[in-house]
Amino acid sequence: DISQVHKFEDLPQNTQNYVKRLEELSNCRISAIGTGPQRDHIISVHSLTD
Repeated sequence: DISQVHKFEDLPQNTQNYVKRLEELSNCRISAIGTGPQRDHIISVHSLTD
């Protein structure tokens, strides 16, 4: 259960690797990922202004 995780760095390493690989394959930066069903279950990966 990763719904209580609030930082990208605190996600399991395999999850971090998966997100990074999706960015490589899509040539897009992922700004946020959902970690659960609630609206506050979201982690910012990259700022939209970076």
